[in-house]
Amino acid sequence: MKSIRPMRSSLLHLQTRLFGAAPVNLLVLAVFQSAMPSISAGSADLETPARLPRPDTIYETNYRSDTVEIFSLTGAHLGGFDMPEKPAGLAFDTAGNLYVASDARNDYSILKFAPDGSVSVFADSGLSNPSALAFDRAGNLFVANPRNNTIRKFTPDGVGTEFANEEDGLFLPVGLAFDTAGNLYVSNGSPGASGIVLKFTPDGVGSVFADSGLQVPFGLAFDSAGNLYVANSLSNTIEKFSPTGQDLGVFASTGMAGPLGLMFDPAGNLYVANRDNSTIEKFSSTGEDLGVFAHTGGGPHFLAMFRPTHLHFESEALRVQARSAAYQILSDPQASGGAYALLNATVPGDFVTYSVPIVTAGTYNVKVGIQTRNDKGIFQLAIAGVNQGTPQDEYSLTVGYEVRDLGTVTFTSAGDEAFQFVVTGRNPSSGGYRLAFDHIDLDLVP
Repeated sequence: MKSIRPMRSSLLHLQTRLFGAAPVNLLVLAVFQSAMPSISAGSADLETPARLPRPDTIYETNYRSDTVEIFSLTGAHLGGFDMPEKPAGLAFDTAGNLYVASDARNDYSILKFAPDGSVSVFADSGLSNPSALAFDRAGNLFVANPRNNTIRKFTPDGVGTEFANEEDGLFLPVGLAFDTAGNLYVSNGSPGASGIVLKFTPDGVGSVFADSGLQVPFGLAFDSAGNLYVANSLSNTIEKFSPTGQDLGVFASTGMAGPLGLMFDPAGNLYVANRDNSTIEKFSSTGEDLGVFAHTGGGPHFLAMFRPTHLHFESEALRVQARSAAYQILSDPQASGGAYALLNATVPGDFVTYSVPIVTAGTYNVKVGIQTRNDKGIFQLAIAGVNQGTPQDEYSLTVGYEVRDLGTVTFTSAGDEAFQFVVTGRNPSSGGYRLAFDHIDLDLVP
């Protein structure tokens, strides 16, 4: 396991990056070699991985000062921690684990920071100057390798395979982003005609998505309408493309100095990591320059926010806030997690209230997994005291598991929310009022 050091303000010696047998000074990759400013955070800003992830916060890698920094959405500095060496791409999985690419020469790796505070090496093979990271909906991690012109794909348990290579058109791939259909977009961070954006279908079929308005393209990000934004690290601009690849022109051209990573917040604001002056610039959804959002350590590269698209909660693992009847956890191999929660309700009005942790604000589609049986009642779900969806009857002649769609709900902030299931009655054919819950799923609405 690699050690994680407290954040410090001392500067580290720059190393020349090697491509092939001799040092080169490519525009795209340094991007990595410009003069080093002093880091803005000191040891007083120590953050430990045990406090990850924080909701509604921006995580940012500093390639030259070997740090990860954390900012609130108001720009307040919330701390950070040191990386072993040369942090580049970073991304969260849906469970809140933070993955960071370490571009340490001769020791490339992907580090995994778990919410419980543990740090481990997730992958250390098949990497070559690892740059951007991105997860698909199945939880596979994709890594851009600019040195050997490949995209590496890792399963959730760390098994790696090659997803694409030079034969697919890759030349210094540095940026990655997925659209809502599961297509992967890759920026070729090279000058000239090869500096394009490629599109790969989920099964790996590649094509040119964009080849105009690009000057050493780097970071990629999608807005809620499916438009793709590309950071031009050479021309200090952000180019915007429609979902079909139409070049919609320059979205922004002020406040940038070597723009690399891009990220949208839930409100539609765009954040840009400026490598050359160690800042993050903020733009409104219409392209208005809102000024410097934050000052960072040396060489800011990529940005990430924990904003999972799918939250899954096993009922047996949720904290019970309150209940009015006996409650137990029963094992069943047919249940999604091998067990389910049973409320032994006896009359209408009996209830159980769960505390459900919402990690980020947004609008979610609510689905509840239940067990049906001939002794079950009818329930009404209320979230934060407001009825959600229609009453649901769990009665059936046979034992089985079903998923009920209860519509959408909007959470304006992160935190624990009360999900209360109340017995409202029973089917005339039912022998009781009991309720059984398997799981709760929340899917973020784009």
